[in-house]
Amino acid sequence: MLLDKVAQCAAPMLLSFTLAIFWQTQAAAFDLSAPRGQKTVRHSLNEVCIIPKNFPLSANQKADKKQEEMCGWDFYADARKIKLEAKNNSTNPAVIVSVFDQGKGEFAREAKLKSSVTCSYAPAILAYYQLSRYLGGAGNVPEAVLRTMNLAKHKKIREAGRTSSIASMWASWDKYYRELSPSVFTNDKKQIYGALTDIAKQERFFSEIYGSPSARTPEARLAAFRATAVYKAMTNSAPLASLIPARVDIQLVAKPNIGSVTQDDKLRRTVQWTQYVRDLADMVLLDSLLNQQDRFGNQHKKAFIYQFVEGGKIKKHKVKAAKNRQGKALGWSIGAEEKALLEQGGVLIEEMLLKDNDCGGSRKTNVQMSAGTAEKIRHVHPESYFRLVKLNAALRQEQDLPASQRTLERYFSNELLFTDNDLRMFRSNLEKTAAAMRKNCKAGLLKLDADILVQLGKKPMPASCEPD
Repeated sequence: MLLDKVAQCAAPMLLSFTLAIFWQTQAAAFDLSAPRGQKTVRHSLNEVCIIPKNFPLSANQKADKKQEEMCGWDFYADARKIKLEAKNNSTNPAVIVSVFDQGKGEFAREAKLKSSVTCSYAPAILAYYQLSRYLGGAGNVPEAVLRTMNLAKHKKIREAGRTSSIASMWASWDKYYRELSPSVFTNDKKQIYGALTDIAKQERFFSEIYGSPSARTPEARLAAFRATAVYKAMTNSAPLASLIPARVDIQLVAKPNIGSVTQDDKLRRTVQWTQYVRDLADMVLLDSLLNQQDRFGNQHKKAFIYQFVEGGKIKKHKVKAAKNRQGKALGWSIGAEEKALLEQGGVLIEEMLLKDNDCGGSRKTNVQMSAGTAEKIRHVHPESYFRLVKLNAALRQEQDLPASQRTLERYFSNELLFTDNDLRMFRSNLEKTAAAMRKNCKAGLLKLDADILVQLGKKPMPASCEPD
């Protein structure tokens, strides 16, 4: 699996290394004194953690609780509470942050600090989270903040990483140390920086939209993705209700003495298939906007029990993954509480979790855009569609204003650390994607019906393709 993952990322990694010197001429170093973020927390050794401001067009401008928690960690104040380790799997030489769990009496992995090395790009991680929030929680992207780390401390982690199974990845840091690359160093050259992002838990691999695990080349992976039933439904212009399969299997693992578990099968299939299609469309939109190069194989899911309450709202109860002794997820764990919720009319539903989003940005190959996937979408959630169209309109309107008044552009560069090339990439991708979506909507090809409440008849599908 590791060799397969390395092979998948080999081309983008080599591209990143080749362009490292060019990058230095394009990007200014991260200026610690520049005002940014809605909150800055200062820690030992002059390290800082910054919670970026939320997307300007978002109604919710408050920081997430997990962002507050991550920025509250001082890496060195108390070794009994925080432990730093070198990541020893996959392809990114990240720093793992573990926090002591008083209840379990052991350290638990909580976050990872990823800098712009190998295939990774910190601004892409920050942007995925903020755009996900803006689009209504698209892909359940994990929380992310901007974090610095003392250079000497980081070098000690790097030395530990050079004895791990991804030693060659950790060795790649040597070049960045020598060049003091502004893509990973603060302006005083005393700290490295990156995106500190939450480590998702209780997830499983999203095999329904991956295709064949045996696919090795990018072309084969794309073909396998297009062959999945969910992709075929998302790109089929027939009414979504007519595309719901007669069988949608989900693996449940009942705890001892729980007995049989039953759900309303028609309701579950309708809700689950609608959620699958919504998730896939949202993934394609995010990946198209941010030049994602390394998606296939990086799709995961988590589960909830949905309860439908008054006012057309959905109440969600988190469900844990059932794992064997080796830690492999076997299905979703059903205990007494979960069984009671299902007996009361709830249904267990899987949602997408886009937890690996670092291989994006203007230097990467936009796999979904190159394949024209966004243009093929025929079902999308209304909120995702309208917010995308509004964002494109807002960015276009800003072009008539002086640079100092371009709020969205300044947000991307100041809060998400986009370069000028990144911003041009995003504007171009957004313009192409929004134009294609509006054109298809007006032609009746794209339906704004990947909404559970629409499919259950609890609200009408929007009649207009224009936002309010």
